Amino acid sequence: MSSVNNYSDYFKCDLHIHTDESNKTKNNDYKGNFSVKDIVDKISEPQNDIKMFSFTDHNIINVEAYEEYYNNYNNSERLLLVGIELDIMHENYLYEKIKSSINNTEYDKDKYHSLIIFKSNKAKELNDKLNNMYKDISNEYKNKFNETIDLNTTHIKYRFTSMEKIVTYFMDEDYLIITHGKKDSNIVDAYKKYDGGILEAQVMVLLGFINAVEMSAGYKTKTIEQFNVGFQKVLSDDFTAKKEVPYVVFSDNHNIASYPKHDSAQKIIKPFFTWIKGDLSFETLRLAFVDPLSRIHVSTEGPSIPDKYLEEIKFDTLNGDKKTPHSISLSPGINTIIGGRSSGKSLLFNAILNTLNNGKEISKIDDYTKDNNKILDIESVNSKLNCDTEYKNDNICDLYAYTQEQIIHMFENNGVGLKDKLDFEKIDSEELNNKINEYNNTIDNFTNYYSDLLKVKNDYQSNISINVLQNSSKHVEEKYVVDDIVSKLKESRTYVIDDIITNIKKLENALDSVDSIEKLKLGSESQFSDDEMKIIDEYKKLLNAKLILNKGIYKKVFIHNRFIYYLYNDLSEIANKYKDTEATIIDNAKKIVQKEVSKIANYFSIKLNYKKYANELENKKIEIKERNSKISENYILSTKVENKVDINLLNKLLSEKINAYDSTLSLEKNFNKLIEGTAKVSRRSNDSESIGWLFSFVKNEINNTLTPKYLIIEKDKNTTISSDYMSQGKKASIYLEIILEKCKNEDAIIMIDQPEDNIDNEFITDVLIDKIRDLRMKNQIILVTHNAAIAINSDSENIIIAQNDDGKISYEPGGLEDIKHRKKVCKLLDGGNYIFDNRYHKYDIINNKLNEPLRKGENNE
Repeated sequence: MSSVNNYSDYFKCDLHIHTDESNKTKNNDYKGNFSVKDIVDKISEPQNDIKMFSFTDHNIINVEAYEEYYNNYNNSERLLLVGIELDIMHENYLYEKIKSSINNTEYDKDKYHSLIIFKSNKAKELNDKLNNMYKDISNEYKNKFNETIDLNTTHIKYRFTSMEKIVTYFMDEDYLIITHGKKDSNIVDAYKKYDGGILEAQVMVLLGFINAVEMSAGYKTKTIEQFNVGFQKVLSDDFTAKKEVPYVVFSDNHNIASYPKHDSAQKIIKPFFTWIKGDLSFETLRLAFVDPLSRIHVSTEGPSIPDKYLEEIKFDTLNGDKKTPHSISLSPGINTIIGGRSSGKSLLFNAILNTLNNGKEISKIDDYTKDNNKILDIESVNSKLNCDTEYKNDNICDLYAYTQEQIIHMFENNGVGLKDKLDFEKIDSEELNNKINEYNNTIDNFTNYYSDLLKVKNDYQSNISINVLQNSSKHVEEKYVVDDIVSKLKESRTYVIDDIITNIKKLENALDSVDSIEKLKLGSESQFSDDEMKIIDEYKKLLNAKLILNKGIYKKVFIHNRFIYYLYNDLSEIANKYKDTEATIIDNAKKIVQKEVSKIANYFSIKLNYKKYANELENKKIEIKERNSKISENYILSTKVENKVDINLLNKLLSEKINAYDSTLSLEKNFNKLIEGTAKVSRRSNDSESIGWLFSFVKNEINNTLTPKYLIIEKDKNTTISSDYMSQGKKASIYLEIILEKCKNEDAIIMIDQPEDNIDNEFITDVLIDKIRDLRMKNQIILVTHNAAIAINSDSENIIIAQNDDGKISYEPGGLEDIKHRKKVCKLLDGGNYIFDNRYHKYDIINNKLNEPLRKGENNE
């Protein structure tokens, strides 16, 4: 489904609306009269205008309501997603909770609520899977307590489940999990009742198994702060790849007549709503939870947009005698124009410039209207501002526009005219201190894991059984695991699943054959005597016993193989980020981060971090380029740091204090020798205290090495700035950074043509993209780029693909949530798939099937 605009736009979303079906699972849960028509009418009212919604009843799916909507009310203006609100317990306490609820007795372990939103709209099939889950829970309850219950009929009001059960029974579905935060039955209260619980809940959210947190309506800032105090207080350096937690606010409506309030008793002055950016699709919801800062807005008021922006541009292109009209809608936020060489990117950019009153002198529109290259009908070029009712060719608005030539030449003649722009305050000593602190932090991380590895250096010899594999999903508290774990886990497999299946089939065939043989007769008499029949019966018993054994082995090996499959797939992000293929990310964080950490998982987690920080320290450099900062009208501050820190300096310092230190070996291998005792810190032991002393010496020497030297350069009267100490790219970066900073206070349209050709890549990734994202609510931004990071990491609302098919130019706008459009974008831009994948992994998404489409990049349809 698509939004009205081709680009990503904001719309209201409410995924927590109840129906009277909840009365089947909770007494008097729904407060009023219910009908699908009433819900549709209510959410369609202008003050509500909900575009994406779900019927999330307690522990049950209202199949009839979904089917009625899809049959009678379904249209392109709204999207109904199938969902449910589940009562969830920790797996260890699930059956005790059901028992205490049935017996109406106190139980000190709490439930929490989570919304499960499915991609599939097949409500009946999903409800069947739900009933199968509760049927099996009922059977397991009977096995545990020798009491018969039926959670699908007589005991339906006592439905509880666990995250492990949800994943098992909906393994083939694509879904998102939204857990209650600062609300009744919230995840913090539920998990704080047992040791390590808060850490486990925190990991589920931070690592992406819990996709979003639903907060109470009203007092948004206060409730989120309280939630963070209780939830994120245990955040440690182990979680180095933190992601922004997606917070949402939904109505939790239990009486549609009172919508958007919870019910008639709720007292709110002005309702909170959640706006999500994208088109009306499940993919939009997924991307919103991955990048909430850009795609989720929670407030009583809608997202802000620039006061003045171009809504649309129209023009005709020419191909011989053929004329092609173009009408391109523009987002109020970020518009990125991409395409191959001579595809029409700059034509569109310059056509837009030409329609702006103060952009005509910058636009190179003449290049496209010359007789020998006439591809644009200049008379047809018109655009419309949001504040105007008509299309014009001279719209008046504030504008910051930079074509390729301007950026390239802006520092010519020593940058005349830039003196007023270079008023930034970047203290070189602060920058140097920051880099030294970063280096010292890497040292500290390395020494900490050296110390940890020293303590557990023999733990890798442990053996992991299938039972450990099944239980480890609940007890691992570490985040990183090396690829060696996968190898050891694979080695722990005793059986090949194909062999087991073959054995099962052969045993079943053998049983059938025996059944046939024992019925053989000669005339009317049996072929076998009583004693022989006993032998046959014993043989059948033997075959049946072997069949049961093989089926049990099959189940265990299947669980083992699924664990290895998920673990191996999601280890790829860490491997790509830190050390080729040597490390991967823990898969399915919900299973493997728990209260207890097995020795071998702990060892390899420590080993990975030890290896990672050894490599990071080995490759880390501190080299400060000369910087110029204006400190007055007449002087420039020039800062120089003549020396640099790299592996050569580190090896030199360490070889002074470690006997048998070998500079030809890696840092990791040299310190492995210390752990093994084949090398020694001079006049000291190899314990943690000695390593701390060793690196204190290193830190002091590095600090002395990087002492900055300051020079004051007096400016000549005819010169505004000297360009001797900066590259063109660095100077262009400084200029753009200053201009973009100034735009925060101005309602101007910002247009930049291919900034990546003239500025440093570091500036693009560290500064430019973040500044563009920050400006989107204040300024309309129009970019032309070949750079995948700019187009994708900026989360551009409108990526316009320009194409030139044998002289026929076309433009295709769209947002990243449109999978087909995204596939074209990633294919067109160099490294597009890699950039898109990394964009989401930087938020530490290591979920299982829930984020599989993101992990697969553009291979997913």
